[in-house]
Amino acid sequence: MRDSKVFIGHDGQSHTWRAVKDYLEKKGFEVDEFERTSVAGKQIKDRLEEMMEDAGWAVMIVTARDMEPSSTNVIHEIGFAQGRLGWEKVIILLQEGCTVPSNLNGTVRLPFKDENIKSVFSDLEKKLRVEEHH
Repeated sequence: MRDSKVFIGHDGQSHTWRAVKDYLEKKGFEVDEFERTSVAGKQIKDRLEEMMEDAGWAVMIVTARDMEPSSTNVIHEIGFAQGRLGWEKVIILLQEGCTVPSNLNGTVRLPFKDENIKSVFSDLEKKLRVEEHH
């Protein structure tokens, strides 16, 4: 596990995650996300376990799409990441108007409006850097 490696969890439909990935890579973090490599022949559980074994952080992006019944629910991935990495190593980027279950209280949440996910980039980097040195 490396503290500078960040797993990004997202719904697969919204493209906000690409901006997060690009920003973090530009700042020197190594980034992994579910669709980076082919998952053909692999169980989702196995792919997630693989990525979490090598990650120091999980940044989970919750958008309005995650509130839709047909969504690939990133809420499950948040719980999985917390179990593998610890609560303090999971950061939720939460689009305004979205809710997450109350049992996720205590997890760092950085709220953003509409598609303006870039508004949380500075706070996200600060959180990752501060914890990197502990």
